[in-house]
Amino acid sequence: MIRDVFAKDGKKNRQKIKFDLQILAIAKAQGAQRLVTNDEQLRKRAIQFGIQGVDLSDLPIPDDERQMPLALKDAHETRED
Repeated sequence: MIRDVFAKDGKKNRQKIKFDLQILAIAKAQGAQRLVTNDEQLRKRAIQFGIQGVDLSDLPIPDDERQMPLALKDAHETRED
């Protein structure tokens, strides 16, 4: 598996590739169906392993977890001490 990836990607970033493959091997061994990451290359490799690669920004934020509106003072107001 590692030889196949290195054959495609050459010798650039070998350490990162090894680390990514370790993550994917563990995920595959544990039966993971989805991998959530901001790393585009890792998401692409996950798909090759039969694991759905999802970007963190693609996850929906539940309404009750969204930031509340902030009550900010008008910038023109002066502060009285």
